[in-house]
Amino acid sequence: LFYSISVCTEKRLSELLIKSFFDLCKNYSFTWRLELKHLSTVLCNYGIHHHVLDDRQCSRHLQEHLRVLKKQNSKVRSSFRFSYASFLTDRKSRKPPTTGLTEADFKFCVSKFIFFLSELCMGLPSRVNLKSRSDWTELCVFCYLLCLLGTEKLFIEDFKVSEAVSSTFLYLFDSVSTEHWYCGAGKVERNADNKIWFGEISFPGTLASLVHDFPAEEYTLEICSWRLDNHIDPTEKSYIKNEADHRLNIIHKLELVPHSYRGNQLKRFLAFYYLQSSLIINHISSVKYPTVKDIASNSSIYDSTYLKILWHSEQLNFAALLVIVKLIDVVVGTEPQEAFPAKDIEDIQFVQKKMLERMQRKLPSVQTTLKTGKILLLSQLKSHVENVIERWKRGCGAD
Repeated sequence: LFYSISVCTEKRLSELLIKSFFDLCKNYSFTWRLELKHLSTVLCNYGIHHHVLDDRQCSRHLQEHLRVLKKQNSKVRSSFRFSYASFLTDRKSRKPPTTGLTEADFKFCVSKFIFFLSELCMGLPSRVNLKSRSDWTELCVFCYLLCLLGTEKLFIEDFKVSEAVSSTFLYLFDSVSTEHWYCGAGKVERNADNKIWFGEISFPGTLASLVHDFPAEEYTLEICSWRLDNHIDPTEKSYIKNEADHRLNIIHKLELVPHSYRGNQLKRFLAFYYLQSSLIINHISSVKYPTVKDIASNSSIYDSTYLKILWHSEQLNFAALLVIVKLIDVVVGTEPQEAFPAKDIEDIQFVQKKMLERMQRKLPSVQTTLKTGKILLLSQLKSHVENVIERWKRGCGAD
């Protein structure tokens, strides 16, 4: 019934199948529970690119977590592998003829499946089996796949799908215990206030690295659905790294993450990683929990050569600069009407001076861009930079 719902193209029948599914789950006793293999089977059946379901890609980010788990329980597998329903494996081996769908029917199928998945995760948590004690491996990969679904080009402007993904994240994040959210299966660490805090292996840190590193360089040209800049040599790694994700897609991924305490923590990890890749920094630094200090202490970020190119008078790229400002703002903290911690004020003022105020001085006047067709982008950038600086000054206690 679960798999039938994922491919139903008729609205009434789809609603009947979903109602039947939930009636069975609520009123009858049986052992079925949602697992990662159910989602991977559906995505494979949809014909998703093989790199999305790449065992090696996921294992690379989960290996440290799995290594710690292996020490605690010898039965835990040492590497991650996707599993699929047996019927799909048999069908693939026989290679029967397949039936294609129109784009409208396919969009209907996938969007209804996302709504159904969201309702199942939030409404029937007893029917969800994505983690076991300290092992959140499958839950992490599940969230990663859900994020990729939410940024599929068919749904990039579909508010209902975005809301369903965001609401599902909210429940799934809260289902992880405090110790395992911050420290995974590793040793529990505490901050100066004796509260449990981020260790070397954390759920949001691992999930953010998974999302950020997709797609791998060798698959970028196959997967991206936008036009790449023609003036950059596609054989150079800097081209691949900079164009691995569209600037609007980066912002959309951040918007998919719910505005909750844990959601904001994940956003900081994502923003810190994407900030570095947007500045074409070859070696992405990873920290236990990114803060403004990690920007202020890293000259390759605040004094980035690529940033200087973006605001150079002959290479002005207002759209890219706007994304960079938004990413910096997320790392600093975007909570309104709150004073920043005293320990962060000096670093915030340093980043403000070195990055935002320098950018302000380099931007041309609106009048000089009237004939270029970029006046709207410039106005948006100027307005956003001014708002961020003003909010930072208030948070730092400046008049």
